[in-house]
Amino acid sequence: MSYLKTLFFFLFNFPLRVIDFNKIIISDTIGQLDDVGFDLTIDKKSIIVRYPWDAGKKYFITLDSGIVNSIYGHSNDSLGLQFSVLKPENTASMNITVTNLDSNSVHIVNILKDKEIIHTENIRFKSEYKFSLKGIVPDKYNVEIIRDINQNGKWDAGDYWAKRQPEPYKFIPGESIRENRETDIVISWVKGAAGGNEPKQQQQSLPLNIKK
Repeated sequence: MSYLKTLFFFLFNFPLRVIDFNKIIISDTIGQLDDVGFDLTIDKKSIIVRYPWDAGKKYFITLDSGIVNSIYGHSNDSLGLQFSVLKPENTASMNITVTNLDSNSVHIVNILKDKEIIHTENIRFKSEYKFSLKGIVPDKYNVEIIRDINQNGKWDAGDYWAKRQPEPYKFIPGESIRENRETDIVISWVKGAAGGNEPKQQQQSLPLNIKK
């Protein structure tokens, strides 16, 4: 997966229901930008903003309160945010290998930054899996692996009355990656620490997390 020059993402923890794209204002130091495209990802948890961003240039995003609503009735607060696009030499890359998976099961791998999911991989019936993240912000990234027993694409809690255990998941503390460098990371389901109450994928809130 690459963080493409033309794409910018708003990430949410809930699927979205109502969005007034006309009230999302994108501007630079000169004024409001024209020809900015908006769309939703298939899972409806991310807003895609399309524009030919210039590396190193400053941009501004303004959202009025209540223009983004989740399927559960949550809405956003007003937001004003300044950001700039990193130059290629200031970004980093990770080559990730996940090992010791149960080849008879489906797994979900979440990459976390600042307790927010920035990327998800769904792995079907493989004991080992490789993927890459390129053009990302140099920082520390943790990993969460869920064994998706019922194959519904998310973690499920246990049910006492149905005598069903929570789906198992592991948390693997990450390491800081450096800019202008590819870092190779090997993650093992066997060596990962058993997760706590519930994975980040399932925790509920509606903050904005920006991926660029």
